[in-house]
Amino acid sequence: MTDTQNQDPGIQDKPAVAQAASQALVQQNQRRPLAMTNGRVVLTTFEELHRFCQTVCYSGMVPPTYDATKVEPKKAIGAAMVAIQHGAELGMSPLSSLQGIASINGKPSLYGDAFWARVVGHPDYEDHKEVWNDQRKEWTCSLKRKGKEWKSHSFGFEDAKQAGLLSKKGPWSDYPKRQAQWRARSWCARDVFPDAFGGVWLAMEAEDMPALPPAVATQEPVEGVHHFGSKKKTLPPPSLDHVLEQIADASTVAELERNVSPKLRLLSADEQETALEPYNERKRAIEAGEVLTDASGNYFLRDPQTSEVRDATSAEVAAELGHSEAYENAKRKAEQPTQSGAGF
Repeated sequence: MTDTQNQDPGIQDKPAVAQAASQALVQQNQRRPLAMTNGRVVLTTFEELHRFCQTVCYSGMVPPTYDATKVEPKKAIGAAMVAIQHGAELGMSPLSSLQGIASINGKPSLYGDAFWARVVGHPDYEDHKEVWNDQRKEWTCSLKRKGKEWKSHSFGFEDAKQAGLLSKKGPWSDYPKRQAQWRARSWCARDVFPDAFGGVWLAMEAEDMPALPPAVATQEPVEGVHHFGSKKKTLPPPSLDHVLEQIADASTVAELERNVSPKLRLLSADEQETALEPYNERKRAIEAGEVLTDASGNYFLRDPQTSEVRDATSAEVAAELGHSEAYENAKRKAEQPTQSGAGF
């Protein structure tokens, strides 16, 4: 008699039995009614969260991002599940999470009322004051946390102008005073109650941030990225200084998207915010007049309208590249004496 024949018949069936038991448990969870406490649904398992989102995403009573009748159902339901989990970590109910949390530029963000509710509802909240200075056109928000000193932050039209917000069409052009109030609140709230937000942004701020550039496929190894099929080891994530240097060094939009965009996405949220402004400024400068260089270090300027290429002066290189090293190289080249004959 072979070993197989000597085996207990039940041993061969164990994987099948385990799979059948797992399927039975899932079916049991799906049939089990969702618990309610004080009129609120209580989600205790991943399956219950999924079932709940399947219902609400087809209800027509959720924001468009989570509406399965307007976007791809799997995407809507997945986004709703993530939003509810973010809300749960902030102490919000499932429906409050769906109404108060949005994904803006890939970041979970709280709408204004939900954001401020996290402040005044915090167990350590004691008091707050808000003052509008009509002469300076500026809001000052002050918050008091129990056992701590008052802390204040101000934000006014001058700050908004410096950040390029007042020229934007939309809420900033229609309701600048209200927008400035929200910005002062946000800055103060995140300093006084950082534990209330867990890194989640105020939606108004997230909307004002430039979007991340699209990821572009590249065959070159990128720090922090594992390349399948390659024997190269995963490199450490890029530093902010390194990314800023590459932004300044880029001379074409393609170079920006190929060399900088993948690394930009590996930075932390704060580092991305710091790098996005120079990235977009550099892109606009290149599009206004693309600077090219050859192997000998000569600079040329391509007209974006006609695509004609001509020699670039050091001043044009400085204005378009905005990079001190490129400017100094071009300046030194332009200032070199002409070797036209003996005695010169």
